Amino acid sequence: RGNAGRDTLNGDGGHDHLFGSGGDDSLLGQSGNDTLYGEAGNDTLRGGDNNDRLHGGDGQDYLSGDTGADELRGDAGTDSLYGGTGNDSLYGGAGGDTLNGGDGNDSIKGGGDADLLVGGAGADYLHTQNGDDIARGGDGNDTLLGNNGADTLLGEAGADSLKGGYNWDSLSGGDGSDTLLGQNGNDTLDGGRHDDSLLGNNGNDVLIGGGGYDVLEGGYGHDRLDGGSGNDTLIGLGGADTLTGGSGNDILSGGKARDVFVFNTDTDTGHDTITDFQNGTDVIRLDGPAGYDDLTIRRSGGDTIVSWDDGTITLEGITGRIDAEDFLFG
Repeated sequence: RGNAGRDTLNGDGGHDHLFGSGGDDSLLGQSGNDTLYGEAGNDTLRGGDNNDRLHGGDGQDYLSGDTGADELRGDAGTDSLYGGTGNDSLYGGAGGDTLNGGDGNDSIKGGGDADLLVGGAGADYLHTQNGDDIARGGDGNDTLLGNNGADTLLGEAGADSLKGGYNWDSLSGGDGSDTLLGQNGNDTLDGGRHDDSLLGNNGNDVLIGGGGYDVLEGGYGHDRLDGGSGNDTLIGLGGADTLTGGSGNDILSGGKARDVFVFNTDTDTGHDTITDFQNGTDVIRLDGPAGYDDLTIRRSGGDTIVSWDDGTITLEGITGRIDAEDFLFG
């Protein structure tokens, strides 16, 4: 155990318990399954080899698990926690903390303030708490969960699962085939590259598919869905939604209420389908140079096909008249 001054405490080859006490202390567990308590002061704690438990205590502390499956707790103060190698557990506590799992499959939870959570390598579990937090999954197939604050969840590399919380969150899948769930609040979901699944849920959400063959569901509220590149499926569900397929051959379903389906006659060259167009309620907005006189509208079986130079829209189940009142032109 240290004293009120600045102490340096090193363990030996056994299972040690080191207490820093007051002052800015340095504690090193070395080999063995050690338990380190920084207590008051701005302390540096390193677990060393094997499976260690580190508690920062009060002050602005630095905790490193080094090797082994370690448990790190920042406690009070603005702390920096690094898990090192192994499957580690990191807890932020009070203060705006930085938590980095390092290598291994880590579990990381923020605390009472605005924290930065970094998964690093491995299949990590990141859970924000109170405060407007940033969570970065890093490499591996990670799980990121928001909570009470307005959180930013970044899946980065790997096939990640991101779920927002109770506030207005921003979710970005990054590389890999990701699953994004908005939850409560007016959330922004960006799938990134590859084939992603996005669900806005409650609130007026913005969903962006990005690259790949994506599935976007707005949920409740007045949502904006943009498929991006690839052959995407966009489903508005409840609310008055705006659906933009983007490039590729897309399938769009507005759901109930008055929906707006957006296409670009200059850049959209795909063959898109609207499954539930409501004549007299929904609107097709055409951006680009084409006007109503540039369109070809014809019947095909039980459907209506709207076409321009290189693109087409099939209105499934529509056999009645489609005229200029069903369109808006940008």
